[in-house]
Amino acid sequence: MFESILQRKYPNITLKPLTGGYTNLAYILEGMPQPLIAKISHAEQLDGVAELNCLYMIHDNPLTPRVFETFEEDGFRFMIMDYVAGINGQKILDQRDIERSEELFDQLGKHLATDIHRIRQVDINVHLPQLNLINCDLELLDYIPKALLKEAHALLNHQDMGEPVLVHGDYGPHNVIYTPNGLSVVDWEWSGWGSYLQDIAWVIWFVTLHYPGNAKQLSNTFLHAYRSHSDQPVSSDLIQIYAVSRVLQVMCRIIHANHDVKQEWIRRLKWTLEATF
Repeated sequence: MFESILQRKYPNITLKPLTGGYTNLAYILEGMPQPLIAKISHAEQLDGVAELNCLYMIHDNPLTPRVFETFEEDGFRFMIMDYVAGINGQKILDQRDIERSEELFDQLGKHLATDIHRIRQVDINVHLPQLNLINCDLELLDYIPKALLKEAHALLNHQDMGEPVLVHGDYGPHNVIYTPNGLSVVDWEWSGWGSYLQDIAWVIWFVTLHYPGNAKQLSNTFLHAYRSHSDQPVSSDLIQIYAVSRVLQVMCRIIHANHDVKQEWIRRLKWTLEATF
């Protein structure tokens, strides 16, 4: 269905399914003056609305793909945007190329401070979700053991840090395209206004969980780059608080997921509460 809609709107194109750094269904549109991406989501999906609003807001930012057109058909939204040729950042970690991984994390820290968190909610009247330490009714998370949920809730009894800034919401090597000219940040569905620590904690959490052997080195590289461009306070305790917040936000999204998925995120919540970042 999606292919026929796109080929009817853009005759004489070739469609190629795309993976690597794109959450929703996506195709490369070849045969046009320049290759483009068609990213497809349900028209009523709030995450898709947030991404579209965010990308329009920061359309002049070289760090993000440009949106050329959006349209809706058969209950789906089609977002046509730049295709950025390069390698997904997580593949660099998987290749165990520590030199390029350090360069990647240096760029992640620099761009987060200078291109994303510099955008303050107070300066821009654009509707995006508010990302607080607790963003859903925790009573709905009845699949989490009560003692574990109580421990997480107690940790989040903390004042939100900093004024609301633009938060990507799923920032990290898995959502950047690494090119010879720098980074392109994709998948802004979870974007919103919130504390700078939401993104910082997620980067540290991601690398510590998935790449423990290089986590300390890469975390230090990332934080050094961020601190070189921002004087906002960052500490191990704050990273843990906001990492727990991010994990719970994911767990709010998987209420209807299968048993195995829920059990994996229960494991990750327990690990996050016990980890030292």
